[in-house]
Amino acid sequence: MSGRGVGLDAVVTSIRALGGALELHSIAGKGTSFRLKLPITLSLAQALLVRVGGEDYALPLTHLRETLDLDGALRDVDGRECVVIRECAVPLVRLRRLLCCPGAGQERSAVVAQVGERRVAVAVDELLGHERILVKRFDAVPGTLPIFTGATLLADGRPALVLDPLAAEVS
Repeated sequence: MSGRGVGLDAVVTSIRALGGALELHSIAGKGTSFRLKLPITLSLAQALLVRVGGEDYALPLTHLRETLDLDGALRDVDGRECVVIRECAVPLVRLRRLLCCPGAGQERSAVVAQVGERRVAVAVDELLGHERILVKRFDAVPGTLPIFTGATLLADGRPALVLDPLAAEVS
């Protein structure tokens, strides 16, 4: 009885921006039901948010295995930069270099992704935490790095690109 619908208006605006719709049905004395309709091109995912070169990115947790501090973990194995995890060398990809971020590297952490026997560690400046995100997939324009798989709006309303860390190794 005390609300003015401002919060609901923000929800409707966000859903419409995604190409969806909200249906509201009320019956006096019985309650209200809401039906959210979102395009099938969207998916919900748990993600780890990371920062690289002052920009925030989302990495879906699907294939993420662990995170680690890069201090003391770096090794050169057969001319390739790696991190050693439990006596196994894992190739390291410096996301700052891959994304051509300006300035000196500040990579302090790595995110380890794995599918089957294939593993890669991706160096990032900062680990920001977990967030549930709504991913909008997109077809990248020719010449775009294959690590970009979609985009999302973070909880605070800022946009972020969604990255596939396993695609970083082949880029």
